[in-house]
Amino acid sequence: DRNPVLPSDNWTIQRCRIDNVGSVYSYDHEKGLWQTGQPALRLRFADIHATNVRNPIRAVGNGGLDLTLENVSVGLTASEVPRPALDVRKFHALRLGGLSLDNGTETAPVAEIRDGDLVEWLGTGDKQLPVGRYKLSGIREEREQRNERRTE
Repeated sequence: DRNPVLPSDNWTIQRCRIDNVGSVYSYDHEKGLWQTGQPALRLRFADIHATNVRNPIRAVGNGGLDLTLENVSVGLTASEVPRPALDVRKFHALRLGGLSLDNGTETAPVAEIRDGDLVEWLGTGDKQLPVGRYKLSGIREEREQRNERRTE
């Protein structure tokens, strides 16, 4: 359809094991190509285990993207040029919990998150990415959502 009017909204991708793939997800509203229809609004990844991935999970929205990653593991293939396993820009909300990101290096950031309204860390309150291995910039609000454990 050359003039889509229905929103690309409320997608869930869950319970997947992926190995030896170019990319788990790549969305770039800015550059378009085949992604020139209605912008993605809400997308949720849950229980994803991806290994030997050549390119990061990448999402460049239009400012309205609401992206959730829960219990997601991504391991990039070795590369001479360090790159993040997660690259997210121009979003409304990014919710992260139970992440395991490996970009094959001990020093370069495993995640680059920038130009968004909200980053929310899901779970026990601890940031799921190793300290110093994620890079946030241009984020309006960052908060933690704790799951309280009940003792009976």
